Amino acid sequence: MKKELIGKITLVFSIVCLLSTNIRLRCIAIMGLSVSIIILPYFDNFCNLLKTKFSNERKIALGIGSFFIPVLINELFEYSANHTFCLILLFWVFMFLLNYATSYDEELNDQTNKEENDKKHEKNIDNNGFIKKIEIDNIDELFKKENNNNIKYVIPKISILKNKKENILLSEEEIKHNKEKIAEIFKSFNIKTSVTNVNVGYKVTQYEIDLKNNKKIEEIKNLNKELSYGLKTNKIEIFTSSNGNICIEVDNKKKNDVSLKKLLNNLVNENKNINNNNLNIPLGVDRYGNDVIISEKNLNILIAGTTGYGKTNLINQLIISILLLYNPEDVSFLIFDPLKAELSLFNDIPNLIDNVITDNKNIISELQKIEKIINKRLEIFKKYNVSSIKKYNNYIKQNTDEKLEKMPYLFVIIDGYEHINNKDVYEFIDKLFVNSNNCGIKFIISTQSPMVINKSLKEKFDSLMAFDLPNEEESNYMIDIDEAISLDEIGKMLFKNNKNNELNKVYVPYVSYDEIVNVVNYIKENNKNYVNNSFKELDTVNDPVLKDVIDYSIKVGFISKQIIQREFSVNNMRSKKILKQLKSLGIIDSSNPSGIKKVNFKYKNIKEKNK
Repeated sequence: MKKELIGKITLVFSIVCLLSTNIRLRCIAIMGLSVSIIILPYFDNFCNLLKTKFSNERKIALGIGSFFIPVLINELFEYSANHTFCLILLFWVFMFLLNYATSYDEELNDQTNKEENDKKHEKNIDNNGFIKKIEIDNIDELFKKENNNNIKYVIPKISILKNKKENILLSEEEIKHNKEKIAEIFKSFNIKTSVTNVNVGYKVTQYEIDLKNNKKIEEIKNLNKELSYGLKTNKIEIFTSSNGNICIEVDNKKKNDVSLKKLLNNLVNENKNINNNNLNIPLGVDRYGNDVIISEKNLNILIAGTTGYGKTNLINQLIISILLLYNPEDVSFLIFDPLKAELSLFNDIPNLIDNVITDNKNIISELQKIEKIINKRLEIFKKYNVSSIKKYNNYIKQNTDEKLEKMPYLFVIIDGYEHINNKDVYEFIDKLFVNSNNCGIKFIISTQSPMVINKSLKEKFDSLMAFDLPNEEESNYMIDIDEAISLDEIGKMLFKNNKNNELNKVYVPYVSYDEIVNVVNYIKENNKNYVNNSFKELDTVNDPVLKDVIDYSIKVGFISKQIIQREFSVNNMRSKKILKQLKSLGIIDSSNPSGIKKVNFKYKNIKEKNK
């Protein structure tokens, strides 16, 4: 409102100045007109007619340019107001053409995506843009169906992530120079060689050498210093490849940022039928630039490392990857964040079975939910004579006539395990591991020090991921070698497969705050009325005042946690549970998660109901 008021005052002042015979006042009028038009909403309406849209930064540039052009022209050339007006008009035309050329395609893509999403929901929207209220005779109608909400979940597109700039790590000239230099150094020691293959990776470039005379690998390794000096690099590794050739690995002087967008696109292109029975998640790239993918059998993950080297970023990356690949019926989450870091950004999306838990007092009660899920699933497995979630979901595919619902995987994520500091929690998690894997419950736990995880529990994790650790003791405890003390690079980790003891160095992509917010906002915006009913066993008993709350909310048209507490004299925990039950019945609109929620139903004859 203040912005519009300033714009209108500036506009009136400019028109008054324009009527003056003084050239300077006319120039001021042109300046004021330009700035006021940008401030007022008319400018956005005008842009919409031209099918373009100015960012805030370009609006500022347009305003500053329009403001200072008259000043400079008047001071330098003393042009008339008419000439000044023409120059400003040319400046505006230039800015519009520039904006149109750079943003039109992106705007059209966004508009197309919006139209596609609008079509999916247009049947539920009235002429005023509000969600149509479904008419019912009485409350009992809401309990007749297990799920009143048949809206399909909309998965965000991978294109929502940012593109990462890719540099040319080594030019053809540099490769040619290095090949000649390697041959030259070997020749000076009477060793005949030729470089048969060059592989430019993410971190290193590998040169395969074919020896013309029979020289032992030890003799070649003795030339490590000479090769380092000749190729002007600090580190070189020489070893024998699987095909028997000698390999020389040289560290790249340049490197590219690892792109999660590229990793996800590669995974989707290679696995067209991604679903919850084929759970694969990108982890990063190895030193050669090859994608590292982690599969369902390795998704119990323990992460350790010094603060600031990428533990939470890895968790964010794994969550974002799952959100961009799978829907809540495939994979859901229960997240613990005792550090109260940034994981609360994921609150209120349907992929979470509960909001992020930050209070240590609630951890045991939340873990008891996991135990309840495991016990329920074990009963189902026994009934259908299967032993795991994978076999059960396969059984459903083969027996469609039984109309059974598939089971989603559930990721239990704990960031900052050392801050829980509760022996009962440690023992409870240890107990859950007994049947969790077969039941599709996966644990991802991060900690500063791996020493807080006892050895028996550590051995139950499929994957161990170590970022930079402070000393040899912790490195050896985590991955059985001391190499984690030299991982002095953010996002660089050692990934150990705890089943076959295979160890790989992996570079993890960085996921920005903006990317997380964009994904979360997309999910909230496009799944306002979607309800995840995959974990109905957690809400088997309805609150005694639930029907009264429903009746009240339908009559007034809205509800909130505070209203429930005030009108029905219930505590905070009960009001939260009631809201969750309202959401699971599809009664409330969850587009405003933190405030008052609109009700999706109304009585057919509201006058009779109010009597």
